[in-house]
Amino acid sequence: MKEPCGCEESDVTVQQEQQQEECSRTFHEEVCVQANVVISPVVVPGTTKTFCLGDPRIGPCEGTVQPNCTFSVNQRICVQVPITFSATAVATPGGIVCGTPLVGPCSPTTFTCCEFIMATQGRTADGVRLPSLSIQLCGPANQCSPQGNHINVEFPASGPNFEINLTEMQTMQCNSPQPGLITVTAQANFNNGSGNTELANFTFIFNSTNNTVHITATSVANGTTLLNTTITLTGNVRFVPCTPTVG
Repeated sequence: MKEPCGCEESDVTVQQEQQQEECSRTFHEEVCVQANVVISPVVVPGTTKTFCLGDPRIGPCEGTVQPNCTFSVNQRICVQVPITFSATAVATPGGIVCGTPLVGPCSPTTFTCCEFIMATQGRTADGVRLPSLSIQLCGPANQCSPQGNHINVEFPASGPNFEINLTEMQTMQCNSPQPGLITVTAQANFNNGSGNTELANFTFIFNSTNNTVHITATSVANGTTLLNTTITLTGNVRFVPCTPTVG
């Protein structure tokens, strides 16, 4: 049975994983830091020395005999106290201002929409139908937002395949490299169909006049060309120029 979106019903269970990415900024404040200094006396006796005075005598000492003798001495000193001033900070949540919820991850700051592109089927340069193709860029229609961007293509006969999502896309340029063409770049994993996967730089050049897209993929590791072909978009094809919303 068809869903309102035109796609088949799916039994796939969506598992949501919360991933937190940091956005760090630095703030400062001029403050006065106070220190309370307590100076306590410290006296350390040196090594005592004993000297004989006169000749020894038989009998007790003259005067009152005590367990010990005590006396006081003093010395004026200057106390130098080095103090290092610093501070620590604690950040606590202060609330949040909510925006508009959208489907998909956060869009890359470098990706700006200029054309809504959609396709659900395609054929190779030899006219062979692709086993799987799903393209949506800057849609749904009239939204002109990169949320939900994806380019998923599977070539026939155990050929190459790739699935590129929003966070892996880099740029969209309309009327590039010439008027009427739309260029999209991305960096994502490329599977050669034989089980080998490597990171690749992708360039997609869409032509709305003949509903084609030229795809090139080069290895990030060594610059080798992994794919250089043109496919024709045949199912639910949409090309609609759009202006991204600001807000």
